[in-house]
Order: sequence, then C-alpha cells, then structure tokens
Amino acid sequence: MNLRTGPGTGYSSRGLVYNGTTIYVGCFSSEGFAYVQVRSGAHDGEYGWIATDYITGLFD
Repeated sequence: MNLRTGPGTGYSSRGLVYNGTTIYVGCFSSEGFAYVQVRSGAHDGEYGWIATDYITGLFD
C-alpha cells in the first residue's frame, strides 16, 4: 500500500509499505486513513498516512 503525505488518495505517495510491515498508529482521520510511523522495512522511521482498510491487528 502507499505511504502518503496526507490523509487521502489525492496526496502523493512517499513509497510502498508491504504486507507484514510493523507500524505504530498515531491517530485516525475521518477520511479512512491513519497517521502512522513505520517500524520496519524500507521506510523504517518514516511517518505518513495509510488507508485503514489495509491495517490489521489493531483490535485483535
């Protein structure tokens, strides 16, 4: 999925975050996106927005 610069598909991508990547969720937007810090993979340490439809394990 795309790690975006803002909470929506109209914002540019900072790169791709792949399945199995560990993230820390900071907050949610009303547009169905979450502000996250990537904790593993190629974008480790970066911040951005990811669509909540693709995030699992939050409420398990």
